[in-house]
Amino acid sequence: MSVVTFDLWNTLLSLDPNEARRYVLKRHAIGARWLARCEAEDGRAWRDLRRIPPRVRQEADLWERSGRVMTIPAQARRMARLAHRRAHVPSYERSLSGLLLDLPVKVKPGSRETLQELRSEGLSLGLISNLTLEAPGAVRKLLRREGFAPLFSTLVFSSEVGASKPDPRPFRAALRRLGGRATQAVHVGDRWSSDGRGALAAGWAGVVLLRASPIPRAARDHPRVRWVRSFPDVREAVWDLLRSASPGSPR
Repeated sequence: MSVVTFDLWNTLLSLDPNEARRYVLKRHAIGARWLARCEAEDGRAWRDLRRIPPRVRQEADLWERSGRVMTIPAQARRMARLAHRRAHVPSYERSLSGLLLDLPVKVKPGSRETLQELRSEGLSLGLISNLTLEAPGAVRKLLRREGFAPLFSTLVFSSEVGASKPDPRPFRAALRRLGGRATQAVHVGDRWSSDGRGALAAGWAGVVLLRASPIPRAARDHPRVRWVRSFPDVREAVWDLLRSASPGSPR
């Protein structure tokens, strides 16, 4: 069984850049309001709570780039420790979930149709996403709302497997669930630094990357990397990699 997995943000779904910035600012505001409602542990409780959520988000981003994961509950506990307050994590997660589901997300043109074609051609599909700012439950609801959930046989989230792309562990988790082999697996994403490096480190047949920025020198002529400009080109790139990895493939 050949396997194709997809990244989520800026691959299947995207936000207008201004909306993305507003989302981050709203998320920080939610964090500050949540901290203000948390019970102070002692007289050292911070008063300027607005500075804490951006600081913790930067820490979470650094963790992600190194392949680690600071989950939303861990971020909440970290913010509470900095503010000398007692964390009530469920209320923070609920607020973030509501914010995510209110976002005006855009479906990448041709993405659903391409997934439907690949699935009808006998490929097993999965999703692999780094989740630093979003709760997994809310993302599952978002995928159902946008019509992607029925197309995937498994959803692999970094916050649930304990590692972020480019660490190969999320890719290995996807293969275990889908029952495939690395030499018959292709990943589709938008970032060489996480999607490309991660898939190749896991020994996958290759990676298809949507071209949204200059191509890094390390990936420019890589035999297992295909660069495409839009989703209508993804299907042929996927089959090209699978044929290269397994000569004699019927497609």
